[in-house]
Amino acid sequence: MNAAPLRSSVVCRPFLGRERELGELAALHKSATQGRGSIALVSSDAGVGKTRLVSEFRRLTGGRALIAEHACRGYIQAPLLPFAEILSTFVDKVPAVAGSLPDDVALLRHLAAGEPPAGMERIERIERLGALVRIFEALTAKHALVAIVEDIHWADAATLDLLQHLLTIIERTRLLVIATFRRDELRRGGTLMPVVGRLVRHVAVREIALAPFNSEGTEHFVRAALHGHRTAPEQIRAIVRRSEGNALFAEELARSAVEHRVRDADILPLSIRNAILERLEPLEADGEHVLVHAAAIGRVFDVQFLATTLGRDVGGVLPALRRARDLQLIVEQDSTTLSFAFRHALMQEALEGELLATERRAIHLRILEALEAAPDADPGAAAHHAWVAGDARRTLQYGEAAGDRATLIAAFEDAADFYERALEAAPDVTERERLGGKVAEAWLHAGFLERAVNVEKRVLALMKARGDVHGAADLVASIGGHLWNSGHDDEARAWVQTELAAMSPETIASSGVRIVGSLSFALACDGAAEEALRILATVPPEAWEIGIWLRRSYHAPRLMAFAHLADRERWHQEIEAIDAIARDDPNPRSAETVLVNVAMTAMGLGERGIAEHYTERGLRHAIEHGMTGLVVLHRGMRAHLLALHGELSAARAELGLALGTPHDHFIARAYFTNAALYVGLRLADDALIDRVIDPGLIEEFVADTVPSGYALLNGMVAPLLAARGRLGDAQALTQRMVSRLHSPFEQVAQLLYVAEIGAEATLSSARALIAAGASHEGDKVMQAALPLFDALVAAREGRDDDARRLATPAVDAFRHLAYPLHEARALELVGDIDAAVAVYRRTGALADLRRLGRSACSGDAAAPIVKVLSEREWQGARLVADGGTNRDIAEALGIGIKTVEKHLASTYMKLGLRSRAQLSVFMVGRPSP
Repeated sequence: MNAAPLRSSVVCRPFLGRERELGELAALHKSATQGRGSIALVSSDAGVGKTRLVSEFRRLTGGRALIAEHACRGYIQAPLLPFAEILSTFVDKVPAVAGSLPDDVALLRHLAAGEPPAGMERIERIERLGALVRIFEALTAKHALVAIVEDIHWADAATLDLLQHLLTIIERTRLLVIATFRRDELRRGGTLMPVVGRLVRHVAVREIALAPFNSEGTEHFVRAALHGHRTAPEQIRAIVRRSEGNALFAEELARSAVEHRVRDADILPLSIRNAILERLEPLEADGEHVLVHAAAIGRVFDVQFLATTLGRDVGGVLPALRRARDLQLIVEQDSTTLSFAFRHALMQEALEGELLATERRAIHLRILEALEAAPDADPGAAAHHAWVAGDARRTLQYGEAAGDRATLIAAFEDAADFYERALEAAPDVTERERLGGKVAEAWLHAGFLERAVNVEKRVLALMKARGDVHGAADLVASIGGHLWNSGHDDEARAWVQTELAAMSPETIASSGVRIVGSLSFALACDGAAEEALRILATVPPEAWEIGIWLRRSYHAPRLMAFAHLADRERWHQEIEAIDAIARDDPNPRSAETVLVNVAMTAMGLGERGIAEHYTERGLRHAIEHGMTGLVVLHRGMRAHLLALHGELSAARAELGLALGTPHDHFIARAYFTNAALYVGLRLADDALIDRVIDPGLIEEFVADTVPSGYALLNGMVAPLLAARGRLGDAQALTQRMVSRLHSPFEQVAQLLYVAEIGAEATLSSARALIAAGASHEGDKVMQAALPLFDALVAAREGRDDDARRLATPAVDAFRHLAYPLHEARALELVGDIDAAVAVYRRTGALADLRRLGRSACSGDAAAPIVKVLSEREWQGARLVADGGTNRDIAEALGIGIKTVEKHLASTYMKLGLRSRAQLSVFMVGRPSP
């Protein structure tokens, strides 16, 4: 028999259509070799060409850099495994690093093996991230590196955290990270979308989004793939039309057309699945049987294990795998261990998807049994196959074991998924309650508070049905706290009040004490201090002394309430009580929380010494226990404290220590963003502002679609909008903020901004809040703020004499508090501009200096405005100073009156002025710029 003639395979060998993107990667690599590293995010829909682009870049760059890569797996992998394997490759090539960082490299080896380090099980995620970052820094000191992580839409949470954490060093290293992902995996509520959103806002991140080919590009691609094959023009046109620019679709359709001699375009497959399945036809029935079993195992599969599941030896499956490799369905992965991978994940998914439900369960059951017979079987894989097989008993057994193992190595998201499947398989209520608790705890540790709350509510229903009153009450309190901490303040308060109202007085006294404490704390934080104390008093004092949790539930709201009432004596007593609780509390997370509360209240009362002590103490505690979100919270609080006291450069440096740190702590995000906005506004640091709040989030504030817990930020987003010329939106935000505040506590800067930019209808309500605070004998902050607020309002109304009179006591009051920025604003209103400028220069308040037309250097008493006003705005301001009306200005400049009004509104906004009289005084003696 004559052998069939050899023909070239159907594959597009030339690299086509992505030259621009390849050039971008080459440019980024060149910058990295010069010490300016970056992250390239390469995205596209499945099959469009991410992997081909990266492979071409690697081919062209391989001889000029150290390159390592890892492809994330679809269902489970140990945390940090992609980067751990990549770094292990680099360390093997640069062994000197192991000598300089022995502990970090030892941890790396354990992470690369996917096992918890012996004796190091408690190592927190931030420490693991830090170790890997240090290794990257050491390696890039002398070598340019390229780290390629493919398919990060399947990456574990820790890997995504490290990708973000690298932003803290990458700009000063010789490191290029290329991360690929499917754009269709960016779903709202998914884990990848917020990560990508944060990454792309960073200056060191380049997004390279691959679009499908256009018709011309697709035709070039198809013709190149069909090189050496005779194909009718109508077939090529059909392939181009049906593939819709997807390179994988086009290549698969072209291969199908050639191998099956398809002539009629109408019967060409219409989807990638059909194209893949048609390519199975050359396989014998046994070959297809083997490949479907391999697909059930996963995208990557070990040949020996595959053979075992089929009841054969390795030699019995190799012919089928060889044929599948020749057909380019699979590629050899590792010749030493004899493993293969499907050429594309969609191939594996399509193959397994062809199984009937009965067949799928039977195959996964055989895989499960083979896993059970193997030594050291992975409980994660066993849990997956048991779940697909529909084996409830073993899903419960292995799901919980896999969740426990994932928890041990801090893979909390994977743990939650495994526990959830085990929960579904649990046969009785008690088991479901226990597993529900594990699911909720895993989501809490992963930082997904809302998911945890949803699970806790399911568990709560089970507890209530079983009559577990005490357990249900504790869970109600926990849910309230989690709702509060996830930013849903209103929902938290309503939840606790509803649950409490449904309880009898006897139940509250015996089991609902924590719920009372939770409600009281929410009310105290919201400014309803008297109501919070009244509710606490409904429970006998001795009931609060039973255990750490109840002591905290009693003293935390009292601390907050007495701070809002500025009752300093009793506030100090509560600090002593909370200090004792923190010492006695074996739980580092809850101990940290009470320290946070002390620091926050001290800041609100202007007690700098106490605030510094507790933020420093809390920061050390958070770092020691690896609580990343709370580290960010304390750094944000420290930055805000420094800024209030005029140390803007130090505040900016403090913020820099936490910028880009990955975390999912809502309160930390709110406080940190609040501090960064205040510092950014004062320093005129737009880069800082853009790092912490993106345009989309700003529009959510304007639309009032952010969680209620973000109320703190309304008062800082408003002046940002005003500074950017959106006074109407700014006034709407200030009105919303004031209407929702019940106390001025911790809102001094925000309320003073209201005096300058708020609508007239908002001013009286804002003043009433400040006056209420000032009425408390111990509230020195609001007592200083009240005359300054009145002076600012007088100034914007053109009552300059009243403004000077009202601002005079504010100068001394803020000087006593050591709040120099507010002191300087009062000095302006008093008329001592030079003294105010001196303060602004000392503090580095560039925005205020620009507003006054001064530079950051001395010796410019009548310096020109530093490019603040446009030429037309300057002309209008000069004509105002000369006494011109709007009509006079319009005629002099040859523009309409409406345009004059627009220019003057912009001028007032840029200079921080509110009247023609103020503008006239401001212009005296100023030369044209």
